[in-house]
Amino acid sequence: MTPFYKKIIFFFFLFCFPHGGLAQYEGKLIHKVTIDAPTHMDLSEIKQDLHALKGQRFSTQKINTLIKTLYLSSKFHDVSVHVNVAENEKINLSFMLETAKFIESIEFKGNHEFSDIYLLRSILSKKDGPFDEQALLEDRFMIASLYEEMGFFNVAIQVQFFAPERSDTIHVVFDITERQPTKIRQFIVDSAGKPKSKQLKPLFTIEEGKIYRPSQLKE
Repeated sequence: MTPFYKKIIFFFFLFCFPHGGLAQYEGKLIHKVTIDAPTHMDLSEIKQDLHALKGQRFSTQKINTLIKTLYLSSKFHDVSVHVNVAENEKINLSFMLETAKFIESIEFKGNHEFSDIYLLRSILSKKDGPFDEQALLEDRFMIASLYEEMGFFNVAIQVQFFAPERSDTIHVVFDITERQPTKIRQFIVDSAGKPKSKQLKPLFTIEEGKIYRPSQLKE
């Protein structure tokens, strides 16, 4: 049976507050704290810290510090906080936690110039490793650089990621359109002194009509 893949969008820090900004809640008494998280997530280490906010005065700085700590623990992919006004001007806090995500598989499409194994060894993202959107952007740049060194300056690379049946695992796809390599239309050696241009040109491995590779020019 073919697994169902659903494209998902990720957010790192999301603060959801009614209109008016945070200033209107500063110093208000926290009446209730709730946690919304997947049932399989182990919250034993953080429940005490979050529920300890009950009965305290709301502090933007304290909440931001707490969220940063949760995120840096590498156990959560998304942390959002909702604030609602309760009775007697007290407020309720609701923490919504999304578990950290890991790469289930990495797939390459449209790559003919490089093998899957070579590309896998050249990128930061790894199977069973943590999912990191910034790393995927760097991987895209790395793959494009490999192609440019081989003369493919018009390569197009799309990075797609999907959630299979489990929401904490990600299937990553690098969809590559190689297009035609860039060729040398004209090669000129301009020498003002000695030796003359006609003497220098045969020393180069660069030839008109051949694929342009930056490494050849460097050599």
